[in-house]
Parts: sequence; C-alpha cells; structure tokens
Amino acid sequence: PPPPGQQNQQYPPPPGQHPPHQPQTPGYSQPPPPHNPQLQGWFQAVDADRSGAIDGHELCRALSNTGTSFSFEAATLMIKMFDKDKTGKITFDEFVALHTYIGQMQSAFQIVDKDRSGWLSAAEVQQAITSSGYSLTQPTFNAVMQKVDRAKRGQLSVDGYIELCCFLGTARNIFAGYDLHRSGSITLNFDQWIYVANTMTA
Repeated sequence: PPPPGQQNQQYPPPPGQHPPHQPQTPGYSQPPPPHNPQLQGWFQAVDADRSGAIDGHELCRALSNTGTSFSFEAATLMIKMFDKDKTGKITFDEFVALHTYIGQMQSAFQIVDKDRSGWLSAAEVQQAITSSGYSLTQPTFNAVMQKVDRAKRGQLSVDGYIELCCFLGTARNIFAGYDLHRSGSITLNFDQWIYVANTMTA
C-alpha cells in the first residue's frame, strides 16, 4: 500500500535549495507555472499520441531539446518526483515545474563548481547535500554516489548531480509519508518495504 499522507512535512528540500520556512514539495508549492510557448512546443513534439502526458523516454527527448541530456534512469526519477497523480507520466504543467526545478539545480551546481570544470568531486557533492540539510553517513553517501556515478569517475556532471538530487528528493517524500510523528525514524513491515524498494528503483 502507498504511504500515508504527508501533512506537516519537515524534511530538507532537494539538494541545492536552502531549507524553507514552510516545507515544500518541489514544483507544487507554487502557483501554476505561466504559459511557456517554447516549453509547450518541446512537450508537444515528443507527445506522439497527443495524450497530454509523456513518459520517461519522451521526457529524455524533450529535455534534450532544452540542451540537457539525461539518462532514462534520471528521467524516471524525475517523473516519480513530479507525477502528482501517479500515472507514470507527467502533464505539461508538471513538465514546466520539472524544468524550473532543473534550472534551480543547475544554478546550485554552478555555485559549488567553483573551478568551472563542469564536474563536482565526491567531496563537493557531499558538501552540497550536507548544506541542504541531508545528513548521510559516509557509507550511505558512497552508496548513493555509486548509484549515479555509472562511469565510476568519482565525480558527477550536472546531469548526474540532478539525478542524485531527484533520488534524495524522492526518498525524502516517501520517508515523510511514513514518519507521521516526525521522529526521524520509521518501522516498515515486509509489504511496505517492498513498496518502498519498488518506488525507489528507477
């Protein structure tokens, strides 16, 4: 079964954003995004069946039109993070919210990337997520880093960094749904664990 509701969520925002005074879910705490003809054109170009929603493969193509390439795994995590009605696809408004989120993460990346190399070392990535309120032990951070660093470079480009941000954001939202008393600790039965594990798998 899906987790309970997420009222009064008090968890850090996605990496790269300072913790807000009022907890927010990325993309949906703000008013509906304004109409953007350029984004609408990119969206419609990949919405082959004209359903008004796009899946992970279509999202990859839409984002490539914006000049940013992402893996299918990253696109899947993005959809899970912004898909309000849990259809496995995102609508145009959700796509606009996602595009805004990507822009915020790109800005955060550039702040940490002080030498303008286009890459963040593992230490810089850890610094960025720690400053955003995510306290991970070294083994946990290493495991998350290895998940997105598929080329085993020990560093992340902007797309890898955004994928990591989406992974942590999704994990935060799921955890908050179970942590009703905001204790920072949850207990799951086997059925709930399977649900969480499935949800977290791109």
